[in-house]
Amino acid sequence: MLNSFFPGLIINSTSVIFVDLIFPGTIATLTDFAKSTSATILVILVFLFGLLCYFLGTIFNGVSNKVIRVWMSNYRRAMIRRKLGLPSKGSFTDLQNNQKTVINRFLPKLKSKNPGDKLNELYAVAKTYSAISSELSRSLIDYHWALVRLSRATLLPLLLLTIVLFIRAFIPQISLIYLFAFSSCCLLFFLTFINYRYREKF
Repeated sequence: MLNSFFPGLIINSTSVIFVDLIFPGTIATLTDFAKSTSATILVILVFLFGLLCYFLGTIFNGVSNKVIRVWMSNYRRAMIRRKLGLPSKGSFTDLQNNQKTVINRFLPKLKSKNPGDKLNELYAVAKTYSAISSELSRSLIDYHWALVRLSRATLLPLLLLTIVLFIRAFIPQISLIYLFAFSSCCLLFFLTFINYRYREKF
């Protein structure tokens, strides 16, 4: 739920700031309309806004995950190699014989042909088996990967918001409020990126 709503909320905020830049006064007009309308209509508008956040968030969640997986694929596989005790350029064939025996005996046959994809597949299967082994392991893995997915889902929307805030801070004139918002968004994007890289190590 949060993996879809938060990215959608960020995207909607980005859209509002961008529209206000292109068509000054539009947001003020919509705000005045919201203030003057009845409580029932306002609740309906808020509900529709929430649905729009969820819909856009679902779309950007998938796009952001795809983009981050492509950009960060080398780092992700380096972390998987470290978890498996492989050298930095190692592959599935570089595992020790006793490890291969365990994998061939207990894990399903790896379907991927690409050596890098085999690492991803092996790690995903190991993660699934660890989650099945005990309730504590499952809870820890679910908590960890919920944070990983949330970080991945919000990185691209945060990047777009940062770009729009940068433009808005200097166009049509320098705005201290938007400059502060841009600085805060940069910090938030940086912290989210660091959190993602940190979580990928486990």
